Amino acid sequence: MISTICRPGSTIKVENMYKGETYRLVAFLHKVVLQMGCYFFCYDVICKYCLFAQKLTRLAKEGCFSSKLNTLLVNFTKKMRPFSSTFHGKANQWACQVLWSGHLMDHAAATLGEEQEQTFAKMSRYCSSTKRMSKAHRIDHLSKAILYENARKEKKMVSTLIQRLKTAEKKIPYLEKKVQDLLTTRELKEEDLPNIKNVLEEYAKTALSNKAWCLILKHEGSRRRRKS
Repeated sequence: MISTICRPGSTIKVENMYKGETYRLVAFLHKVVLQMGCYFFCYDVICKYCLFAQKLTRLAKEGCFSSKLNTLLVNFTKKMRPFSSTFHGKANQWACQVLWSGHLMDHAAATLGEEQEQTFAKMSRYCSSTKRMSKAHRIDHLSKAILYENARKEKKMVSTLIQRLKTAEKKIPYLEKKVQDLLTTRELKEEDLPNIKNVLEEYAKTALSNKAWCLILKHEGSRRRRKS
């Protein structure tokens, strides 16, 4: 199954996967959180999914879907910011990390984007008890498990958020000192950081664009060789 999780770890929506994880399923979950007014949309391979989401937006502008769906899809890449989960993002190339890493985005704070993995770690325990069930019984069993887990997390939501706030406040002096040490070592000022970020993003976009063209040329060359 594939699901979307909020920042505190509660499950919002779950889908059954019958043919593997496809962007079509991810787009459905994207639509759900967009309607909820969420700011970030986090996904392991957000750099690849963004191309699919942008294509949906272009098709919506051309009126390829129903009027209601067109209105929704036009905002797919406008009202939500793509966010690459921290640890999964380390496996991506440097350009993707520069463009999509949550640590470089405003308002992301200390969000890791790995909350879904924590939920999956809990739900994976039901594999042994549901693999012999019928489809209907499996859905009922997992639905009850998800509702129970959500209720457990919501019950201690206040204390969890307060604890996270205190943890973040404790990290501020350490992180400020770390940033200041890096600036001193590089002989930079804090005012230089936005410009450095913009330059890195331009380099990253150029690198991804050049790689895309290389792949297109490689594919075209192999296609011509097959014809000859």
